[in-house]
Amino acid sequence: MKQIKFLIEEYHRGLWQPLMLQGSNNKIQRRVFITQDEADTMNINSFETGLRYVKATEVKDVEVVDAEVVAENDIKERYIALYGKKPFHGWNDEKILEKINSFKKD
Repeated sequence: MKQIKFLIEEYHRGLWQPLMLQGSNNKIQRRVFITQDEADTMNINSFETGLRYVKATEVKDVEVVDAEVVAENDIKERYIALYGKKPFHGWNDEKILEKINSFKKD
């Protein structure tokens, strides 16, 4: 069987994100050359292992992921501007927005 280039993604904080090589200044995503059958077999338990294998042509642009992170940081920065401190680390974006809206009503 023919080996194909697959990129590895990790499940982190509820999102599939590219698994980057540690200590790399070039921001290179981890990749492997395996057959389609091997990738399918390993993807069966992808949520348990926290890793999945995606064909190199199916990967989303990294800029899309970065845009989501920027939006999350923007909400946190608005909270800091209102309250003068960072939000509780266990709160999700909805809870932080709820706190921002309750501050504006008071």
